[in-house]
Amino acid sequence: MGNIETIAKQIIDKHAPLIKKRVRGKDCQWISIIARSKMNERDYYLKRAWKSGKKNDCLIYCRLRNTVTRMVRHIKATYTRSSLRENIDRLAQFWNQIKLFYPAKSRNHRASKVFEIKGELMDNQQQIANGFCKFFSNIGRNYGPL
Repeated sequence: MGNIETIAKQIIDKHAPLIKKRVRGKDCQWISIIARSKMNERDYYLKRAWKSGKKNDCLIYCRLRNTVTRMVRHIKATYTRSSLRENIDRLAQFWNQIKLFYPAKSRNHRASKVFEIKGELMDNQQQIANGFCKFFSNIGRNYGPL
């Protein structure tokens, strides 16, 4: 028989196993402690407004939401400007910062180019263009004056 610590650990592992969680996303280096505390306050009033349903709680939450949004935008813009100014003389780091702050859209993601025109699916660009042209040129005739 093992000692009390191993027995306790086995019981704990059986009834409350350790769960590993991964946090996704990038760490926002520009978020300050003040902004984080305002976000927590905003979240508190959101929960409070949901639970109570009082108009005053909703107004406090809305005011905090707007304040936090303005604050975060200002802090992020300031951080972006200062980071770019620091790297203005180092071209490689400057462009790395540009790519970090303003990522390009993925080239693999393409919008659907299939449209339904008069109940028929079209993927030919010429047919789609003609379908749009016919629709918009006949819009007055089909729907009448507004």
